[in-house]
Amino acid sequence: MSGYTPNIPAASDRPSQSQGQILNNFQTLESTYGIDHYPFTDATVNQGKHKKVTFPAQASDPTTLAGELALFAKNVGGDLGLYVREASNGQISQLFSSISSTISNPNFVVLLDGLKIVGTTQAIPAGPNFTVTYTAGFTTCFGVLYSYTRTFSSAPEIALLSFSNASCDFQRTIGGTFSSMFVVAFGI
Repeated sequence: MSGYTPNIPAASDRPSQSQGQILNNFQTLESTYGIDHYPFTDATVNQGKHKKVTFPAQASDPTTLAGELALFAKNVGGDLGLYVREASNGQISQLFSSISSTISNPNFVVLLDGLKIVGTTQAIPAGPNFTVTYTAGFTTCFGVLYSYTRTFSSAPEIALLSFSNASCDFQRTIGGTFSSMFVVAFGI
C-alpha cells in the first residue's frame, strides 16, 4: 500500500479513474489512525478511542496559544521525558522521566515541579560497606528510605551512613545473611 494521495478525485476525473487512489487513501487512513487508536472499523464501544498515546521527541519546545496546553516529549541530555507547556507559551514542566539507575530493577519518576522519586531493588553485596549509585542523580537529594530482608531479628543489620545527590552509602552493623534491599530516594 502506498501513501496517502491528496487532492483526488480531480474535478475532471471519472470515478473509475480515481477509484484505486480513493480506496488506497481509505486504507491508509484506517491503518495510520489505528496505530494509537481503535480503528474506524472497530465495531466495539472502543471505536475511535485511544489505545495508547505515542510522543516522538520534539527538536524544540512547541508554541501554545491562549487557552491551550501542549503535552510533548523531548530529550534533554539523554533523558527522554514527558513535558507540558502552559497556555500562551507559558512555563514548561517535566512530568515524567525515562532515566534509569545502573543497578537492577530501576524505577525513576519525575513529578510536577521537578520532584524526583527513585526506587530500586538490589541484591546486597558481601562486605561491610556498599554504595547504591544512580546514573542521574539529584540537584538536591532530600532523603532516603530503605528496607531489606534478613534471616533473624535483632539490632539493625544495615545502616544508612550518608546520602548525596548521586548515591547512598550503607554499612553492615551486624553480620548475617541478606537477600535484597529496596531503596527510595527523593529530591529535585
